[in-house]
Amino acid sequence: MKKKTVQFQTDSQKRSAPRTVALQSFNCALSEKSGDPVFRSHLINISATGIQIYSSKPMDEGTMLNLDIWDREGLQTLQFHGKVVWARKNALKFMGRYAYGVSFINLTNIQQDFISNNFSEADATEAP
Repeated sequence: MKKKTVQFQTDSQKRSAPRTVALQSFNCALSEKSGDPVFRSHLINISATGIQIYSSKPMDEGTMLNLDIWDREGLQTLQFHGKVVWARKNALKFMGRYAYGVSFINLTNIQQDFISNNFSEADATEAP
């Protein structure tokens, strides 16, 4: 009887871009509800394709967001648009009850430069 070897993909093999850990508190708002109040979230990591955030705001996969992300020095923000691609309950409740993966939508050159200038791949790490 022949044994079958099963190989699992690691997080780094699944990801299309390296992640940089970047802990910061920032503002979010639901895109599809104009006038919806802004809520606080915590940026956990960022890449050229998206971010991981923690928040106490319950959201479903597919939720569209406006995200005001701070630069490294905390002097200015730039707004990004994203879509929640996964959602989980968060074990670290003090940073928010839920963990979300958010994929960026239609990044401009200015947004791409903002990410590469403030969250360089030289600082990239494997984040959870």
